[in-house]
Amino acid sequence: MKSIQTAFRILLKVEKEKAYADKLLENLRGGSLVNLPFITELVNGTIRWQLRLDWQIQNSIHKKINKLQTKLRIILRLGIYQLLFIESLEKEVIVNESVNLAKKELGSHWGNFVNAVLRNFEENTDYPKDVVRRISIEHSHPEWIVERWLSEFGELKTIDLCKVDNERPKITFRLNKTIFTEEQLFLELSRDFCKKTEIKDFYEVFTFRQIKPFLIKGLASIQNTSAGIPSILLDPQKGERILDACCAPGGKLTHIAELSNCEAEIIGLDKFEAKQKLINQNIKRLGLSNIALVAGNATEFSYKDKFDKIIADVPCSGLGVLNKRVDMRWKRKNEDVEKITKVQSAILENLAKNLKKGGVLVYCTCSIDSRENEEIVHKFLVKHPEFEIESAKGKVPKEFLTEEGFVRTFQYQSNFDGSFAAKLVKTA
Repeated sequence: MKSIQTAFRILLKVEKEKAYADKLLENLRGGSLVNLPFITELVNGTIRWQLRLDWQIQNSIHKKINKLQTKLRIILRLGIYQLLFIESLEKEVIVNESVNLAKKELGSHWGNFVNAVLRNFEENTDYPKDVVRRISIEHSHPEWIVERWLSEFGELKTIDLCKVDNERPKITFRLNKTIFTEEQLFLELSRDFCKKTEIKDFYEVFTFRQIKPFLIKGLASIQNTSAGIPSILLDPQKGERILDACCAPGGKLTHIAELSNCEAEIIGLDKFEAKQKLINQNIKRLGLSNIALVAGNATEFSYKDKFDKIIADVPCSGLGVLNKRVDMRWKRKNEDVEKITKVQSAILENLAKNLKKGGVLVYCTCSIDSRENEEIVHKFLVKHPEFEIESAKGKVPKEFLTEEGFVRTFQYQSNFDGSFAAKLVKTA
């Protein structure tokens, strides 16, 4: 009962206070809750499948679902999520715990209501015929995202994207090659539980527990495989002055330092000074000595000297990482993307001024929306003929290359998030 109560409390905060589920779950770590994995499953699963759950609830009651009070709606979502997706639990247990929760939160009348809905529940798979509504409800994504992906990628790829967004994310990490090698890794971790990815120095493990000792010792960092690509394109070298213009939470920043073997001068810039403490902890954990942090806005930042290389991991919609940021799909709106692209363009414009002639600028996002990716780069190149695209050919597997030489990964590709990266060279 305690697990479902905790999950209920978190979901209530997400719904009523617009809180972030991952932050609330993170706050539980280190506490006395034995069932944290189950609570995490309940919270993340209920949020991911929210639209489909609401469809099922609507088909099981006589009144409009949006007329139900928030607490009741959440209790029904939790109950139906468990009935549909958690096979290890008996229906009797799910119903009884949901009823008890409803009685505690709302009184006996609503406990009886929940009992009737869940005991009589049968899944309705007669989804709407309209392709947008069908995919939206069946795969639990907002209609605007489905419409956008259908227009860009077609129906089959859209369904594939939606499916993987509803799966648990895979755990990938990179080695800190300044102090640890692949040979040492496989002496300590069986190849049965750890496998190479398509990107050098990145690996996939089955559970967080397997990699935790390496993280504590600073031998590795949790990072998605796709997030390693921009640093590889940047190709940091000894003696170069390099700027990571939007550096929090520090994954690419520390990767660049490792790739340079701590022999490049690296500046990490981020708008929020409060994030520097966490980044500094990570730098210290990894034993890196060539990074300086600066608080500032990438749309206005200027430095006393120009940079040899700049990486711009710009703020984006996050549409390539919806399986990790489970509530993002419900928080984002189509108009948000239009606002974000203005910020992305402004950042690129300002960073161009801070780059030396012959310098390299890598632009990247964790979005798969072309408005934030190819369109931003194309508009920038029209205004800045002194920049040209350098193809990523030879740096990444060919299945991730676009015709123009950009890198685009999709979240249904093995252990990758959805992402984009473009390498630009300042020729004049």
